Amino acid sequence: MKYQTYSRQEPTTGTLSSATPELQKIEGHTLSYYLNHIPYPEGTTVADAGRRFHRVCFEQPEKQAQVISDQFEDGSVCEFTRLFSQEGGRFILRLTGDYGALHTGGGWLFQSRDDERPHLWLPVQPAARSYDQLGRIISETPLQAIELSALNNEFSAEFRAPKDQEFIEFVVWTLPFNSGLFEELSSQSAQERQRLFLWGSHTTYSGPEDLYRNLIHGAIYKTGLSSSSPPWRRPYCEVIAQAFYVAFHSLGRATGKRIYEHLKTQLVFSVIVRQEADGAWRHGTWTDSFEVHYRHHCSGIHLLAADYDESKDAVVGSSLKMAAEFMKNQCDELDVGKWYLHDSLELSEASMQKGPTSYQYSRVLGKSPSNMLVLNTHLDALVALNRYEKTSGQGHLEEEISSGVNAAVAVLGLKPAEALYRILFATIELTFLPDLAVKRLSLPARAMRRLAREKIVPLLPRIKRIFPRLVMPNGYIDRNLTLNEFWYPYFLINIMDLLRFQRCFSIKMVDPIIDNAVKFVQRVGLEKWLNNESTAYAVGFWAEAMYLYCLHAPNRSRTALVEAVIALHDSEQGIPPSLLGSNSEYIGLTDQVSCLRTDNDELQIINLSLDPRHIEFLLVNGTDSPQDSPFPCIEGVSMTAFDHNGHSISAGKTVTVPARGWVRLVN
Repeated sequence: MKYQTYSRQEPTTGTLSSATPELQKIEGHTLSYYLNHIPYPEGTTVADAGRRFHRVCFEQPEKQAQVISDQFEDGSVCEFTRLFSQEGGRFILRLTGDYGALHTGGGWLFQSRDDERPHLWLPVQPAARSYDQLGRIISETPLQAIELSALNNEFSAEFRAPKDQEFIEFVVWTLPFNSGLFEELSSQSAQERQRLFLWGSHTTYSGPEDLYRNLIHGAIYKTGLSSSSPPWRRPYCEVIAQAFYVAFHSLGRATGKRIYEHLKTQLVFSVIVRQEADGAWRHGTWTDSFEVHYRHHCSGIHLLAADYDESKDAVVGSSLKMAAEFMKNQCDELDVGKWYLHDSLELSEASMQKGPTSYQYSRVLGKSPSNMLVLNTHLDALVALNRYEKTSGQGHLEEEISSGVNAAVAVLGLKPAEALYRILFATIELTFLPDLAVKRLSLPARAMRRLAREKIVPLLPRIKRIFPRLVMPNGYIDRNLTLNEFWYPYFLINIMDLLRFQRCFSIKMVDPIIDNAVKFVQRVGLEKWLNNESTAYAVGFWAEAMYLYCLHAPNRSRTALVEAVIALHDSEQGIPPSLLGSNSEYIGLTDQVSCLRTDNDELQIINLSLDPRHIEFLLVNGTDSPQDSPFPCIEGVSMTAFDHNGHSISAGKTVTVPARGWVRLVN
């Protein structure tokens, strides 16, 4: 994107255009930062979408500060401030004026009592961070206030600056006095505060402030420090951006609040600004080669496609086209078609040696030795490219998509050594059984289970090299062909991605593969995944899979979906945002039905509506006691309630959802 100089203009009284504060150095290594004393330096425009959005970067080297200013059409501004840390010193935030302070989430809301001053929102506490040469976070420490003061129309919060961090960073929103944004943020409903599962980070969203644990100084980062290879670091991640976008879109439709539109827009342009000239988003999750992880890249495509569908913004459309043009070439030419890769390290054997994984040598179907034949990323790439084709209406990627589908069908259809794999995976399936079922096994069965865990599973990569196969006779679907691993959380992700793939391409042989995989999970239950902190996240993807499994099948049992939602409730992970019913990958914008709202905080509502003519909601109760809710009403729509057995419920003004149970509402 072209850079240009931008001089900020003096705002008119009562319509402050920015919260850029005044920085002062004080003796004794103390930084004092005034939130409402505003300088107007020259800056550099890094994103310009006209009145919709404007991002400007202000450098203040004499004050050892950098500010990224996101400016919106209604005059609201979000600013990311970075200060050079004073070693072992103090850091003080000050706000002068007639304000009331409200502690919310991890930060503060400041309500102006003067209609010529804006409200302010600090969504999260400041943090001290250090970065490497590629911009990845290599260390961070959230700062806790050691002293708070509110005297003589001045609020101040004092923090201790760590000695070993380069920067102190924080976020400030300026909310115009009469915009209504302060009221939207200060009155969050139970629906807005419900836990949502975030793809990519495997963490939980429970309010808009959570965005700024990942949107840091204008870029989206993965949650937590990756230890897959030293040194630890937080790389960039578009998957999380997509998850936040779907959450904000769904909550915006349900509440009508404008703040969610601002947050969506900020996400979109934070992703666009980081896009490189060749159309790629690079991540460096594993190496200093700054490799691309294509699942992340394709999430960028999904996010931009969703926004372009809604906004028709030319800047978004241009970025989307660049991303798709880059992605169409990130493949390996198999004898049976194009196979889209997991990451750019797979482009050569030399690059693979830099990564954290080892693999078996294989040339099955004419693939390159460095291609691991990772299933889920190939499927996701095809879905993303197909979505781009539909959004753009250009149709020039039909050949690439068709070739990729052929490759997927060929790999899914590999079925060598049927008898051998039937025996092996009947034994491996024993390792997935819940503890109670294991106790009931005979001694020989327990011995076989131990043999599978200690001997067969470690040998699987070698066996698959000789007899290449991903889809197993008992329904299990392996993640990849040649990596020296058996990472079973991806089985649930594979089911989700096969359902997404099938929505797009309707391949006859895929339906029984999905059905057999679902039956496998229903046989063994979810305990295998839930009992391990490092694998529990997979149940979030299983819930999304069961949502898709039910979405176009009104007669299919909802039990597996409800059980997944209750499991996520018990593990405090939250439901995937798609279950709110407004993920435009699944439901077009004109067909989306806003999710119902309930006054009962204990109930979760799953939106299975296909369009305004086919409305369906599930009221799910994960608690140990029955929960009442006012009977949901949709204007002009007559709703009928059914219990889990499909029997109609006589509901008056309230509907009772049984403990650990659910009620289905349909029109």
